[in-house]
Amino acid sequence: MVSVIYCTKEHNPQHIEHIKKMSGNPNGVEVIEYVNKGEGLTKFYKKGLKESKHDIVVFCHDDIIIETSQFAKKIVKLFDKNPEYGIIGVAGTKYMSATGRWWDDRTKMYGKVSHTHEGKTWLSSYSGGLGDNVEEVVVVDGVFFSVNKKTIKEDFDLEVSGFHFYDVDFCFRNFLKGVKVGVHTNVRINHMSIGQTNQEWENNRINFANKFKDNLPVDLDNLSESFLNDEGKNKIKIITGWSNKGGSTFAFINLVNKLNEKGYNTTLYGPHDWHLDKCKSDLLQNYKTEKSDTLIVHFLQLQNRPDCKKVIFNCHEKDVYEVGQVKQFWDKVVFVNEKQRKYHKQFNGVYECIPNFKENLEKKEKSKGVEKIAGVVGSIDLNKQTHISIQRALSEGYEKVYLFGNVTNQSYYETEVKPLLNENVIEYGFTNSKQEMYDLVNTMFLSSYSEVASLVKDECETTGTLFRGNHATNSDSEKLTNDEILDRWVKVLDLN
Repeated sequence: MVSVIYCTKEHNPQHIEHIKKMSGNPNGVEVIEYVNKGEGLTKFYKKGLKESKHDIVVFCHDDIIIETSQFAKKIVKLFDKNPEYGIIGVAGTKYMSATGRWWDDRTKMYGKVSHTHEGKTWLSSYSGGLGDNVEEVVVVDGVFFSVNKKTIKEDFDLEVSGFHFYDVDFCFRNFLKGVKVGVHTNVRINHMSIGQTNQEWENNRINFANKFKDNLPVDLDNLSESFLNDEGKNKIKIITGWSNKGGSTFAFINLVNKLNEKGYNTTLYGPHDWHLDKCKSDLLQNYKTEKSDTLIVHFLQLQNRPDCKKVIFNCHEKDVYEVGQVKQFWDKVVFVNEKQRKYHKQFNGVYECIPNFKENLEKKEKSKGVEKIAGVVGSIDLNKQTHISIQRALSEGYEKVYLFGNVTNQSYYETEVKPLLNENVIEYGFTNSKQEMYDLVNTMFLSSYSEVASLVKDECETTGTLFRGNHATNSDSEKLTNDEILDRWVKVLDLN
């Protein structure tokens, strides 16, 4: 049969008798009442899961009237008919927003609950009747819900204090582990109060939103098949030692956005804050390893392989990071192209080459006067040889030269570049919009000592901008579409 658990301020024999009467089997239902003088619900619900003798356990408030007779039999039948479900409630939602408020999108809510307050009774109907069926959701409301102890994978979290969000946290953690959560309408209840928020609710909401910021928002109607795997939530985490302005950061921002667009939950963690508003991201100091994670590592040296599902080392560098001289902590290395891989000749392990995503750029008609303007692209440092590009542009007769990049080598800048600056050679600075950059110039110069996978030549061709490079700027990357590049990553990450 079932066990029914609730908390109350004082012993309530009338509620016990009501539950037994409406269960349909007064002698078979187990009612566990905990007198709670103000402690958090999770303590007693956790205890109840352990002490209850039946596999099917109902948790409910002490201020409800159960309006459906033989409710216990109906609930057992629901779980028998839907054995894949671990949690079934009377109200819930398919959408959990990043705010933690499960009613943010009422069109995603399901269930029916009556309320009585100040002498008035009304039905909150979030959806149509579901008959004997169960509608899959992300979380259910704690006013009345049932669990199958054999199916759930997560217990109540004692860190959730008070009387709010114990239900949302419990459901969501089980959902992330692949446990199905559902709503039914064949058991009706009347809640003899209305749900109200307070400061404790707000504090728990903030804690929930922060706790699951890597997982939210979730929309069950737009969830990829790979969102959940056999071990639970399949999260892809990218950790990098460099998240400031630069080619590798651009590449990872694009990768994160492309994967998330396809429904693969991906987050970029880095030590700088420049990336934080450009994709789903966080600071490196907040990164935590979970066993179900698929991890991509860049520009970091880890002492040991992280304890997670898969570890990919994504190398974007040449001489500043010698892969063959680093103790292996990965399962596979991904290089940008074969030319770069050959540079790391000391490395003889398993690898694959995947080029960076291309920006969505277009060819536009250049404004009048642009034919006399040149650009120098890239960070201002010795490797990019910014001063050489400036000199080349001036020698070809360009009247104005814009420097698109930030100074990354101050001593080089002071001795080689600053003396060349004047009203015609201008530090434009770094711009997030590549389209804006290419629209401003007729020709782009790049004179690097070394380049791994410069896309400047291809981007110039796309935007109708002339390109002046050198031997180092010829890219050996495969000519793949962005969809083909994404397919490569999906395969490498085992997301199919």
